[in-house]
Amino acid sequence: MEHAQENGQRDRELLLAKAREILESYNAIFYKTFEKLLADLKRDFKEGYEKGKKKILKHHKKRSKNGKYSKQSLDHAHSDHHCHDHVHYHDHDDHFHGDMEEKGELEEFYHEILIKKMHEVKETVYNIWKQSPIDELEGKSVEEFFNGIDDLDLLIEILSIAAVKVSEDIPEILVKKLYTFGEKGIDKVIDSMLNESHIKSFLLRQNSLSKGNSGDSSRETYLSDSNYNYDNITNVTSYLIPLEGIKILGAWKTEKSANSIIDFMDRLHDLIKQNESDKGSEADAGNKGKTGSIAKKNIEASRNYEDNRNYENNEGSEDISDSDVDEEFEEFEEFKGFADPALFGESARDALISIGEPAIRPLLDLLTKTEEYNDYHEYLAMALANIAKDYKSEEIYKCLRKMFRKHNNKIVMADCLAHYGDGRAIPALRGYIEKNIDNVDPDTLYSFGLAIKELGGSMDDFVKDYFQKGIY
Repeated sequence: MEHAQENGQRDRELLLAKAREILESYNAIFYKTFEKLLADLKRDFKEGYEKGKKKILKHHKKRSKNGKYSKQSLDHAHSDHHCHDHVHYHDHDDHFHGDMEEKGELEEFYHEILIKKMHEVKETVYNIWKQSPIDELEGKSVEEFFNGIDDLDLLIEILSIAAVKVSEDIPEILVKKLYTFGEKGIDKVIDSMLNESHIKSFLLRQNSLSKGNSGDSSRETYLSDSNYNYDNITNVTSYLIPLEGIKILGAWKTEKSANSIIDFMDRLHDLIKQNESDKGSEADAGNKGKTGSIAKKNIEASRNYEDNRNYENNEGSEDISDSDVDEEFEEFEEFKGFADPALFGESARDALISIGEPAIRPLLDLLTKTEEYNDYHEYLAMALANIAKDYKSEEIYKCLRKMFRKHNNKIVMADCLAHYGDGRAIPALRGYIEKNIDNVDPDTLYSFGLAIKELGGSMDDFVKDYFQKGIY
């Protein structure tokens, strides 16, 4: 019995090793193919630039012909924007909006081209890769290899590896295979991939690096960590696992998936908040109880470094070279800034929007009862506004209006009200600008103007006062 278990574990490790190798080959094929298509990408961008210029020029000529954006009014507005007796406020308004519209149009145009080309590259690479034969598996294709995995725990582990290893979206084969397990597969994603332990692993590595004293470089501190080993790379990028889990749940359009995403965002907020508090406490304790010389600490760090360099002698692991260390440290430096709460917020927002109507009730329940809103709540509000525009109710409108009053990010909440599309929000938006007209910045004025316009209102009178007073 014990012998059979050992063989089973050995087979499992071999499958995982092969899966890692296959997933890494996906990256290699992608970048190789992308380089070949880079010339086409540059050509398309050049063509897009010319088309974009022509499009905007045509647009402005039409606007100038109608007397809304003439060169004369622009020149006059630039030279004397305080002289409101001689300059019509629409000159300022159009100049202000015109510049931002032109920039937005160009950015949107180029973004569309880039996204289209990247999608084409991904599809090409994916189709080549999934049909590639694997010599070690008697010529089975990548697709056949992954489709043959019937162990759910093993599949979840491979999905987690893919989340970390694959530079682009993880292969669709794996997600499709997961869905064949039905509700059981989704439960496993929730339990395993949306587990805060993945975030804790990342934070521990980040904190380890930041604990260096004035006598240590970041690299030395990283090396002196007694837990230094080859698992660190996984720890460094482990936050990618719940990000992938959120995306997977977004395609599983159920209220349960929505609740799980929302619950994870709440736990993530608490975890990050607790981590910041712990770091602050440690810093205070360190300042009060600091003893010993920097030289002594450097000697200890050096000893730890040597102990870790000799790790293989004690534990039987493979040798760790300087190049391995440098590569790992660079990997950490590259990724340590990417585990931003906004990254999770955007992923959660997109996943909830993908879930659609089943996400409304979980979002509404949380956002309605919450009295003190945090940063991640704005992403949930974006999702609610986007989904609920097709399922309007008094309860939803009151929730969004309450969030506009209480949330710090007024621009985002104004945009949510506009996206939801209930014209009753116009007085609240205008009231905020009227109350804060002396302190509001151009971005806020512009954003509120767009929101009010989208709802069918106007803010021209406030814009007139804004430019006449020269507030900006």
